[in-house]
Amino acid sequence: MTHRGRVEQLYREWGPLLYRRCLRILGDGSEAEDAVQDVFLKFLERLPRHHERGTTLNLLYRMSTNHCLNLLRRRRLTPGGLPEGHEPPCPQAGPAEVAGRRLALAEILDAADETDRLILYLVAHDGLTQEEAAEIVGISRRAVVKRIAKIRRTGPVEGMGR
Repeated sequence: MTHRGRVEQLYREWGPLLYRRCLRILGDGSEAEDAVQDVFLKFLERLPRHHERGTTLNLLYRMSTNHCLNLLRRRRLTPGGLPEGHEPPCPQAGPAEVAGRRLALAEILDAADETDRLILYLVAHDGLTQEEAAEIVGISRRAVVKRIAKIRRTGPVEGMGR
Protein backbone atom coordinates (compact mmCIF):
# COMPACT_ATOMS: atom_id res chain seq x y z
CA MET A 1 0.00 0.00 0.00
CA THR A 2 1.29 3.47 -0.84
CA HIS A 3 1.90 6.08 1.84
CA ARG A 4 -1.05 8.08 0.58
CA GLY A 5 -3.31 5.02 0.60
CA ARG A 6 -2.24 4.21 4.14
CA VAL A 7 -3.01 7.76 5.32
CA GLU A 8 -6.42 7.66 3.59
CA GLN A 9 -7.20 4.39 5.37
CA LEU A 10 -6.12 5.87 8.72
CA TYR A 11 -8.22 8.98 8.04
CA ARG A 12 -11.34 6.88 7.42
CA GLU A 13 -10.67 4.76 10.49
CA TRP A 14 -9.55 7.39 13.01
CA GLY A 15 -10.64 10.70 11.51
CA PRO A 16 -13.93 10.75 13.48
CA LEU A 17 -12.12 10.06 16.78
CA LEU A 18 -9.59 12.81 16.12
CA TYR A 19 -12.37 15.18 15.02
CA ARG A 20 -14.16 14.67 18.36
CA ARG A 21 -10.87 15.31 20.17
CA CYS A 22 -10.24 18.53 18.24
CA LEU A 23 -13.84 19.63 18.68
CA ARG A 24 -13.58 19.22 22.46
CA ILE A 25 -10.44 21.34 22.57
CA LEU A 26 -11.36 24.00 20.01
CA GLY A 27 -15.13 24.17 20.52
CA ASP A 28 -15.81 24.86 16.83
CA GLY A 29 -16.75 22.24 14.23
CA SER A 30 -15.16 23.87 11.20
CA GLU A 31 -11.94 24.59 13.12
CA ALA A 32 -11.90 20.97 14.29
CA GLU A 33 -12.31 19.70 10.70
CA ASP A 34 -9.46 21.93 9.55
CA ALA A 35 -7.29 20.79 12.45
CA VAL A 36 -7.82 17.09 11.67
CA GLN A 37 -6.94 17.68 8.02
CA ASP A 38 -3.82 19.61 9.06
CA VAL A 39 -2.76 16.76 11.34
CA PHE A 40 -3.15 14.16 8.60
CA LEU A 41 -1.22 16.35 6.15
CA LYS A 42 1.62 16.65 8.67
CA PHE A 43 1.43 12.91 9.24
CA LEU A 44 1.65 12.26 5.49
CA GLU A 45 4.65 14.59 5.15
CA ARG A 46 6.51 12.86 7.97
CA LEU A 47 4.99 9.41 7.60
CA PRO A 48 6.51 7.60 10.53
CA ARG A 49 7.86 4.12 10.38
CA HIS A 50 5.38 3.01 13.01
CA HIS A 51 3.22 0.22 11.73
CA GLU A 52 1.59 -0.98 14.93
CA ARG A 53 -2.02 0.08 15.34
CA GLY A 54 -1.62 1.43 18.88
CA THR A 55 1.56 3.32 18.14
CA THR A 56 0.10 5.10 15.10
CA LEU A 57 -3.12 5.99 16.92
CA ASN A 58 -1.15 7.34 19.89
CA LEU A 59 0.96 9.46 17.56
CA LEU A 60 -2.07 10.85 15.69
CA TYR A 61 -3.88 11.55 18.97
CA ARG A 62 -0.89 13.43 20.34
CA MET A 63 -0.38 15.30 17.08
CA SER A 64 -4.03 16.42 17.04
CA THR A 65 -3.92 17.48 20.68
CA ASN A 66 -0.69 19.44 20.23
CA HIS A 67 -1.94 21.05 17.03
CA CYS A 68 -5.15 22.19 18.74
CA LEU A 69 -3.26 23.46 21.79
CA ASN A 70 -1.01 25.47 19.49
CA LEU A 71 -4.08 26.91 17.75
CA LEU A 72 -5.51 27.90 21.14
CA ARG A 73 -2.21 29.44 22.17
CA ARG A 74 -2.06 31.49 18.97
CA ARG A 75 -5.69 32.51 19.43
CA ARG A 76 -4.96 33.63 22.99
CA LEU A 77 -2.04 35.73 21.79
CA THR A 78 -4.15 37.59 19.24
CA PRO A 79 -6.19 40.65 20.23
CA GLY A 80 -9.52 39.61 21.67
CA GLY A 81 -8.39 36.22 22.95
CA LEU A 82 -11.02 33.49 22.95
CA PRO A 83 -14.19 34.12 20.94
CA GLU A 84 -17.38 34.90 22.79
CA GLY A 85 -19.07 31.75 24.04
CA HIS A 86 -15.81 29.88 24.57
CA GLU A 87 -15.43 30.87 28.20
CA PRO A 88 -15.11 27.98 30.64
CA PRO A 89 -18.43 27.23 32.30
CA CYS A 90 -18.49 28.18 35.96
CA PRO A 91 -21.90 29.59 36.91
CA GLN A 92 -21.06 30.47 40.52
CA ALA A 93 -17.83 32.31 39.65
CA GLY A 94 -17.73 35.97 38.75
CA PRO A 95 -15.86 37.38 35.75
CA ALA A 96 -12.76 38.17 37.80
CA GLU A 97 -12.59 34.64 39.20
CA VAL A 98 -13.09 33.07 35.75
CA ALA A 99 -10.35 35.33 34.34
CA GLY A 100 -8.05 34.36 37.20
CA ARG A 101 -8.66 30.65 36.59
CA ARG A 102 -8.03 31.04 32.87
CA LEU A 103 -4.78 32.88 33.56
CA ALA A 104 -3.65 30.25 36.07
CA LEU A 105 -4.44 27.43 33.64
CA ALA A 106 -2.62 29.24 30.82
CA GLU A 107 0.45 29.62 33.06
CA ILE A 108 0.34 25.93 33.98
CA LEU A 109 0.04 24.94 30.30
CA ASP A 110 2.88 27.25 29.29
CA ALA A 111 5.16 25.80 31.98
CA ALA A 112 4.25 22.16 31.28
CA ASP A 113 6.04 19.96 28.80
CA GLU A 114 4.19 18.30 25.93
CA THR A 115 3.41 15.09 27.82
CA ASP A 116 2.14 16.93 30.90
CA ARG A 117 -0.13 19.11 28.74
CA LEU A 118 -1.53 16.02 27.07
CA ILE A 119 -2.15 14.32 30.42
CA LEU A 120 -3.83 17.48 31.72
CA TYR A 121 -6.23 17.55 28.78
CA LEU A 122 -6.90 13.82 28.83
CA VAL A 123 -7.71 13.65 32.54
CA ALA A 124 -9.07 17.12 33.41
CA HIS A 125 -10.74 18.05 30.14
CA ASP A 126 -11.68 14.76 28.47
CA GLY A 127 -12.43 12.94 31.73
CA LEU A 128 -10.30 9.90 30.93
CA THR A 129 -8.98 7.69 33.71
CA GLN A 130 -5.31 7.62 34.58
CA GLU A 131 -5.08 4.17 32.97
CA GLU A 132 -6.61 5.44 29.72
CA ALA A 133 -4.32 8.47 29.69
CA ALA A 134 -1.30 6.24 30.31
CA GLU A 135 -2.22 4.03 27.36
CA ILE A 136 -2.63 6.99 24.99
CA VAL A 137 0.54 8.73 26.14
CA GLY A 138 2.52 5.49 26.11
CA ILE A 139 3.73 5.55 29.71
CA SER A 140 2.81 3.61 32.83
CA ARG A 141 -0.10 4.54 35.08
CA ARG A 142 2.43 5.19 37.86
CA ALA A 143 4.20 7.74 35.64
CA VAL A 144 0.84 9.43 34.97
CA VAL A 145 0.20 9.63 38.73
CA LYS A 146 3.62 11.24 39.25
CA ARG A 147 3.05 13.74 36.45
CA ILE A 148 -0.39 14.64 37.83
CA ALA A 149 1.21 15.24 41.23
CA LYS A 150 3.78 17.51 39.55
CA ILE A 151 0.98 19.42 37.77
CA ARG A 152 -0.89 19.80 41.07
CA ARG A 153 2.22 21.27 42.71
CA THR A 154 2.28 23.88 39.94
CA GLY A 155 -1.25 24.99 40.77
CA PRO A 156 -4.78 23.73 41.33
CA VAL A 157 -6.49 22.34 38.25
CA GLU A 158 -10.15 21.34 38.36
CA GLY A 159 -10.91 17.81 37.23
CA MET A 160 -7.55 16.32 38.17
CA GLY A 161 -9.10 13.72 40.44
CA ARG A 162 -8.29 10.04 40.52
